[in-house]
Order: sequence, then structure tokens, then C-alpha cells
Amino acid sequence: MHITDDDDLGALVSLFFDLLPSRLDDFPGLADFVDVVPDRRSTTEAARKMLSSTDADHCPPLLIILDGRVLASKNAQTSAVAQPESRTGEAATGFLGWLKETNPDIPVLVQMPTSLEKLELKVLSRPNVALLTLNYSGEADAHGEFMEVISNLFTPDRPRKRRITIDVGSNAATYHFRMNRYEFVTEAKAYLDKGVLPTLVHSLNAFTPWNAGQSVRPDWKFVLNSYGNTLFNVLINDMIGPHLEAMWHEGTADAEADPAAELSAADVELRFDINGEDDDAVKLFSLPFELASPRLTIDPAFLCANIPMARRIHMPRRMASARNRVQAPPHPPSVLFVHANASGPVSFVFESTGERSAPQRLDELDYIDAELAVLETIWRDSGGMLLSEPVVVGREQPERLVGKALINRIKAMLQTKAFDIVHFSGHSTSLPDGSTYLVLPGDEGEPYPVSVREFAHWVEEGDCKLVVLSSCRGSSLRSAIEIMRGGAEAVLGFRWEVDEHDCTEYFEQFYEAYLRRGRPFSQAYRDACRATQRLHFSSPLWASAVAVVRD
Repeated sequence: MHITDDDDLGALVSLFFDLLPSRLDDFPGLADFVDVVPDRRSTTEAARKMLSSTDADHCPPLLIILDGRVLASKNAQTSAVAQPESRTGEAATGFLGWLKETNPDIPVLVQMPTSLEKLELKVLSRPNVALLTLNYSGEADAHGEFMEVISNLFTPDRPRKRRITIDVGSNAATYHFRMNRYEFVTEAKAYLDKGVLPTLVHSLNAFTPWNAGQSVRPDWKFVLNSYGNTLFNVLINDMIGPHLEAMWHEGTADAEADPAAELSAADVELRFDINGEDDDAVKLFSLPFELASPRLTIDPAFLCANIPMARRIHMPRRMASARNRVQAPPHPPSVLFVHANASGPVSFVFESTGERSAPQRLDELDYIDAELAVLETIWRDSGGMLLSEPVVVGREQPERLVGKALINRIKAMLQTKAFDIVHFSGHSTSLPDGSTYLVLPGDEGEPYPVSVREFAHWVEEGDCKLVVLSSCRGSSLRSAIEIMRGGAEAVLGFRWEVDEHDCTEYFEQFYEAYLRRGRPFSQAYRDACRATQRLHFSSPLWASAVAVVRD
């Protein structure tokens, strides 16, 4: 069925189907459309009537081609002659909503001669609806493009990845939507209540889910839900919130009916884009994007456990070093595991003033070997096919390196081998001025703090792809920005202090998805948050995880 009142467009679509037999070698999955003459309707009202027919001989169409600017009724067509601006896509948007309720399995191709934001958002929430925007008079192969989009709709294993990027500015957000090769960008949308954002940043920076005695606050989920709901309403709800919520509700229902089915939201990736060179925008990095939630309930629907997502820090790539470096093979990935079990009293330097912090005592960690065992198990079980044997630094026997000797060993290893993953397991801390330190074992049993800026330089030396920070407050603003400036493609860490045993569980889930199942980074992050939430709902670890990407 072709729904349009544009005679030229109707004739062109008919011509495309007439030419199909000559393209079957390119599109063999469209053999059922040979000799098809599109059944045309000029309004969505006429199309609804036909699709609602109870005639026994009536069969639903294989495909609906919907003109995005078609009108609802004959009366609307008459008024549109005098007022062409009335072709706003509202009729097509309403028709898609009705079709979802009555005939959700019919694939739909929406033709978009111009950008119609409301209609495009509606298409975004439908997995079997595709968009096509072509200048038919100028395209070199408009017919091929047309047939390729239809072929994708009828290919079960076709890539359906939809990317939503929210470009977070200091005063407004811009929304980018990509569906395969199709993309549209909204104008900058001013925040509904900009004044709320600084308060959210301040509140979250001061928040911790832990009491002074390291017990979990009983109200931590409620507090985070209130922050997340406020952020959702300010930044998301007015634009894409209803569509995101609809997608993950549908996905949850599908998963319950078929345990083997993943969330349909897995077909969607969400990015929060921060300009790393805009100081005002960087301040918003502390906002709890991962914890944005569409509602205040006792069972919060946080984004991080429902939709594959990551923060993205946008900044120019640094030029790669000109020195010769052994390039790591793309498969299997290589990993450098930094075994940083430091304990004892330590103080840190405020980078803003040069003053020292009050001393604090770090306890010895007993989970590091368990985290290493997660990677070693994947290496052994796969016979080295999924992961190269992990290279461990900081646990050398018979002589254990500490302090500057350990730093020199790490730097030398990164300079001679490009590791795909650098996994740091140990203590870290962030000071109130943003100064962030990772802690290595030092001389005479004392902890040896290293600025995350220095660590980022090591990452640059090693041309690392993924940096994993298994440490409390490892994913602070400074950590992510400095490491991304160092050239890493992605960073995974935690916002708050973490329970070390839950931390091991989280990384077991993450690497299971990332290495064993080959999930993309953002989806592996979502899978780990979701699985850890189910296993340890009362623990704040799954709500603490933060993923940052460069892509």
C-alpha cells in the first residue's frame, strides 16, 4: 500500500517496482514484490478504512509506504491547497500510532521530502519502520537506495542500530538521531528549567550512598531516583523521553515472553555528548545521566540498566606518537592488568593549591586476585581465542615492584606493546577541588599516589583502547577527561565507593558480555548494570558505574 496524494511520487514508486526484476541479483529477498502494483490511498483516513476492512478476501499488505506529508482526509487536502504549510506530518504521525495498535507487524517505509521532527521521533520508537529521504531528481541510484531500505525491512538479521545523541550544552541541548545511514538533527532546545542543573550538579557531587560507618544508606535509591527524575524531566522528557520509555517497556514484555530475547532497546544506543573543551559544559559532566528516570517509584527505571548508553567527551584527537610501536592484533584482545594492592596511611596534594590533604588510611584489598581470575578464566576457557593471556604488573614474583620501579615497568610495557585493555584494580581518591589520584604500592609498605593526569599519559604512551578503573571514585570528572585526552577510546569506572565483592561480580558480568558474547561496549555496560542490579539490588554499585566513550 502506498499512502500519498502526490501523483509524481506515486508514479515514481510504481516505476521503482517495475524496475525491480532487473535488480533481483542485488536484492534477492524482494522476489515477492515482483509484478506488484502498489495499492494507493490518498489520505490516511482512506488507508485506515481499507486496513480495517472485515472482508474475508482482504489480506493485510506486505508493506506500507507512507508519504510523511500526506494529509488525513479529503477536507484536509482541500485546505492544504491554500495553506501548504499545513503539511506538517501530523497525519502520518497519527497513522503510525494507530497502526502500532492495530497492525504492528506490517513494515512501514516513511518517505520524508523534508525534516518533520515529530514524525521522525515517532519512527524512532518503531523497530520495523524505516525512513527514506531522497532527492529523486538528483540521486545517482535512487532506485537502489529505495530497494535497499525495503530489503533491510525484510531481512531478519539486518542491523537495526539506532543512535540517539544528546549534545549537552550549558544552556540548551541538541538531539541527533541516526538510523543506519539516516540522520537528522534538531535545533538547540533550551532547557525547561536551566536553574535546576547547577543544583543537581552540587547535590550529586556532595552525595554518597554510604554512611560514615560504610553501611549503605537506606534511602539511597529514593534520593538518586529524585535526582534522576528531575534530570529526565529537564533534559529528556520533553523530546525523546516517551519514546525511550516505550521502547524499554516493550522490550521487557518481549523478554518475559521469550527469555532468549534481549530488550528491543538493545537496538538503541544513547549518548550524552559533552564538549570537553567548554568549561561550562564540562561542569555538567557530574550530572547523573545514567540515573535519569522517567518516574518516581519504589522500583526506579534508571537508564543505565535499561538502554545501552555512555557519556561521550568530544575533543580533538591528539596526534599519535611517531615512534615505532608493536601494534596489538585486533583479535584476540590484549590486556594489561595493573595489580595495585596498596595499604597504609597516605595524604594527597590539592592540585589547585599545592597543599596536602589530611592523612587517611587505606585498607588492604582482597578482591584484586578475584578480578584477575575473571580475565584469566576467559583466556583459559577460550584457549586464547577470546583474550590473550593477561599481562600482570604489580604482582611480580619473587620480587614485587613498588613505587617508581613499578611506574617504570608499567611505562616500559606500554611503550613496547599496544594493549587493547588496561585494567587498573586498586585504590583511588578524588579531592574536593577535582584532583584525582590512583594509588600504587610504594616503598616500605606505604601507598604511592599517582595523579590521574600522569596515568593518562601512560595510556597515551600505550595507545590503549579501553581503560577500566576498578576503584572507588575512579570515574571522576578529572579521570574521564584526562584519560580521554590521552587517546583512550573508552573508560569504565565508578562514581562512588564500591563494595569490592560486588565489584568483582560487576566485571564478571561486563567481560562476559564484552568478550564472550561480543557485545558493543555500551551494551556490555548496560548488561552488567542490569545483571548486577538483579543480583544485588540493595547495593549501589550498579548505580555507580559510568561508561565514557570517544566515538
